Amino acid sequence: MHRTLFPELLKEYGDRVQFVFKVSPMPLHTHAKLASAAAFAAGEQGKFWEYADLLFAHPDALEREALETRARVLGLDLKRFTAALDSTAVAAQIE
Repeated sequence: MHRTLFPELLKEYGDRVQFVFKVSPMPLHTHAKLASAAAFAAGEQGKFWEYADLLFAHPDALEREALETRARVLGLDLKRFTAALDSTAVAAQIE
């Protein structure tokens, strides 16, 4: 949804509109925090939105192995990705 509506809103309202995307993992969702952390880890390599799109496209595959596979698909440096995924800095961003 963010990909289709935002450009139109910018065109119509210019600098009077601001897009805010808040990450708020649902506490009861088993994989929500890890999936959110993966998006932030991808963001450290400039691929937050591309990674988020993959998460929303595959909401049934959020285990760590699937998250790492998506990082590979996007061409991310897997060592940097997993380091960021496990970092306290990324965890703090989500909290």
